[in-house]
Amino acid sequence: MNGIKVRVDNQPAATLVGRRKELEELTKYLGSTSPKNVNVVGEPFIGLTSLLQYVYQEQVGRSNDGASVYVWLPMVALGRRDSTAFWSFLLNQLEQEMKRQNLSLPGDSFTSTDPSELFHLLTARIVELHQTGRADRIIFVIDNFELAIPMLTPDDITNLRGLIETNQGYFAVVLGSSKGVGNLEFEHFPEWQHGSRLAHRFEGHIPVGLLSRDEAAQLLQQENVYLEESELAANEINFLLTEVGHHPGLLKIAIQRFAEQRRSTIPYEATRLDLDTDDRVSSILRALYDHKGRTLEEQRFLRLLAEQGAVPVEPQRAILVEGLRKRGLVQLEDGQVSLFSQVFRRWIRTQTSITQPVYEHKPPVPDGLTSVEERLLKFFEANVGRIIPADELLRNVWGDYRSVSVVEKGVNRLRSKIEPDPKQPSLIYTVTGRGYVYRPNGSGKR
Repeated sequence: MNGIKVRVDNQPAATLVGRRKELEELTKYLGSTSPKNVNVVGEPFIGLTSLLQYVYQEQVGRSNDGASVYVWLPMVALGRRDSTAFWSFLLNQLEQEMKRQNLSLPGDSFTSTDPSELFHLLTARIVELHQTGRADRIIFVIDNFELAIPMLTPDDITNLRGLIETNQGYFAVVLGSSKGVGNLEFEHFPEWQHGSRLAHRFEGHIPVGLLSRDEAAQLLQQENVYLEESELAANEINFLLTEVGHHPGLLKIAIQRFAEQRRSTIPYEATRLDLDTDDRVSSILRALYDHKGRTLEEQRFLRLLAEQGAVPVEPQRAILVEGLRKRGLVQLEDGQVSLFSQVFRRWIRTQTSITQPVYEHKPPVPDGLTSVEERLLKFFEANVGRIIPADELLRNVWGDYRSVSVVEKGVNRLRSKIEPDPKQPSLIYTVTGRGYVYRPNGSGKR
């Protein structure tokens, strides 16, 4: 795919490379007769912001027959961290976009500091914009929603859902986040474990992972041109792709480091050393490994790959591997799974080993468990003594984008088969508001 120009606020245009599959999905959801809400999920530095900026700038999915208003809403730009700031920001950004497109509506400037009133003002503005024929399609593009949700109250989430429901048919939200919106809801509102208020309004769920090999090579050549270097040879591209994989953030650092060492007598060895000692690289790798929500089982598996290299994909690890692949931490080839890059492998091997408490009295696995119940029990056994949030169980046992309510039902079914008395659990304990803990020696505290 050719490079695509992207406007980043008032900065010079940046270039988006690749993301053909993601853009096709976004076009499908936003370009339908009634635009659909989409949750786009990506790990730190994977290029999620660049993709969302492109959606805003190029108005992906816009109608050919009427005017469209796309509003760029990066949560990192919020100064204050409260619900008044959130709703004021949405309203201000909409007003600014309307002025930019000469679509201003009559009305006084708003001065309210009440979140509920600001929500109603925003809703009225969107309705008026559509009903007056100024816009047949209004799309809010929200980036880094994980920064916003801690400042929001349950009423704010309900109002955000109301904003979507009231204006459905011509209004939609593209919401970028580091986790699925349902997982974010449960993390900050654990009392909602029986159902999400917002996640079910998002019909599209698009993971943003690594670039393809061709896209990664194109990005290297493009960055190399910016550095005014001669074209990269095939062996140089292969070296860089092996070292940092197809990760956009790491590729940009790697080509800078390689340009500095390209004319040395040992360019590959010198670049490898530079990458291993670069603070920016370490910061990205640590964010990938220690990302909030990364499970102990995921980290242990990443360490296994760091120690052994490629390993076969075993059936009991299929969901775990697929989740890591979607997030861009591992790659699959010929039935083998490995870490996405050599620099990540070396970095993990320098970290402190992960340890787990050992319990001597491990109950036997009973007959009659379903495949889901077996995965659930194995996940508990891999995390003995640790409080496991329901959203973590959901991601590792059932997979992404399922309702968190299946977790409680699944745990209860498993209890009915392994607990001596399911009504008085002695193996799997519920820790109210936090999750579950598995203690096969019966020493748990509820």
